[in-house]
Order: sequence, then C-alpha cells, then structure tokens
Amino acid sequence: MRSHEGVHELLNGETVLVSGGSTSKITSGTITPVRAAAVDNLPDLLKRAEHLVTHEDKRGSNDVKGVHRLAAYMKLGDRTVPVKFTVKEYNRPEPSMGGQTMKLYHVEEMEVG
Repeated sequence: MRSHEGVHELLNGETVLVSGGSTSKITSGTITPVRAAAVDNLPDLLKRAEHLVTHEDKRGSNDVKGVHRLAAYMKLGDRTVPVKFTVKEYNRPEPSMGGQTMKLYHVEEMEVG
C-alpha cells in the first residue's frame, strides 16, 4: 500500500490532510485486498467523494467545527465497491500550511464494503 500523507483536494475544492495518524487509523485492523485498493486510491476517492451528512463532534472538542461523512465508489475488477470516510473539519492555524488559518479536513476513518 502506498502512503498518501499530505494535502489532497476534495470534490468541493476544499483541502483534506492525510497525516501519519490518519494513515495508521485507516490501515489498522485486517487489510483485505479491497481495503488495500481503497488506500492505494485514496486521493482519487477523496476528490470524487460526495457529502452524506454533517454532525457535531461527539466529544465536544472546541477545535472541531464538524464531523462529515463522505462516500465514493471504486471500481475493482467487475465490482463497484462503496467507500465511506469520516472526516473532521477544523478551523485553526495549521503549521504544515505556514500557520495560515484555514478550514482543514482530516481523515479519521474509512469503511470499505
């Protein structure tokens, strides 16, 4: 599996950060061939993902503006596989972006199936 750490673009033009922590979360557990393909195609899936729902952070963090569920489909041979993401939205200065205050999306979870 490839590491896709860094900043990627979403369908709506917003940016999403895939950090080492994100990579650890989305690759934890059993790595099936389908899940490995989803990780390998992560930038493309994020760019094509459609918004499903937004809710408040259940832990009540002041840093989190909202928690979003996104979904995209991935072709795998003759199958079409749904991939869902949980992405947290932050509004805070981001050191990796020169300290600029920006809306930042951070991948927290990925469900394949």
